[in-house]
Amino acid sequence: MKDISDYKYIILDYRVDEYIYKYFQNKGLEVIFTKPIDNIIPAISGHVDIQVFFDGKKIFVAKENYEYYLEMLDDKYLEKKGIKIICGNEYLEKKYPKDVLYNLCYTGKYYIGNYEFIDNELQDYIKKIISSSVEYNIKKDINEVEERLKDNKETNNRNDIFISIKQGYSNCSICVVDENKIITSDKGIYETINNINNCDDESNKKIECLLIESGDIDLFELDYGFIGGCCVKNYLENTIYFFGCLKEHKSGIDIKEFISNNGVNIVELFDYECDYRVLKDYGGAYFI
Repeated sequence: MKDISDYKYIILDYRVDEYIYKYFQNKGLEVIFTKPIDNIIPAISGHVDIQVFFDGKKIFVAKENYEYYLEMLDDKYLEKKGIKIICGNEYLEKKYPKDVLYNLCYTGKYYIGNYEFIDNELQDYIKKIISSSVEYNIKKDINEVEERLKDNKETNNRNDIFISIKQGYSNCSICVVDENKIITSDKGIYETINNINNCDDESNKKIECLLIESGDIDLFELDYGFIGGCCVKNYLENTIYFFGCLKEHKSGIDIKEFISNNGVNIVELFDYECDYRVLKDYGGAYFI
């Protein structure tokens, strides 16, 4: 197992608790705090998954914060890792769905999200790289995409699949356990995955989804947050970090069992001197 130091950065919400960012700093990572976006509601204005999308190959950044991340991320390091940073085409807006332009989930095999809502730059990227698409539970060939696949070097040795869902806050709503296993409280996402698993195409019968209770996750002034926003997976360590204590969630035992039974480690980050240990939604994070 590789050490966490094989990553150079972690991107975190600028309001994240001190014990969380210090934990990662002590592990040798450089912490990059998000820059709040004024025209987004305060609760999610600093959320990582609202202004950044990263799939290990490309970093898509909200147009208003592109220069900031360009300055914060070492271009020589990115070049060495083969990572490119791309400026989004649109500015984020307060009203949904213009606040979910970069809110796309990637499991390592499946891109899950609402294609119509994501930024144009991200749409174009998805068109170039996916090998097939599953749209609202129905396997659908995309001739235009398949024609591009023949000559597109970026697609070599990739078998990524796009799963289209109605939920715009896809990355907020999904905890990725591995490329074929996810956790969500969103019944629409859960039903979509089940319908895909029940279709005739054998290639799509490999997604396992745990449906959990909603709530029990703090999200600043909003009623509650979501499972994807209170965690981040470190792929090199095969570990999921949770911002808070799973014991405080109604489905905490089920979440722990599902993750552990699939061979993934769990680290819960909370203040042991404080009685309030509820999970907190910070829009997840990205290791780079």
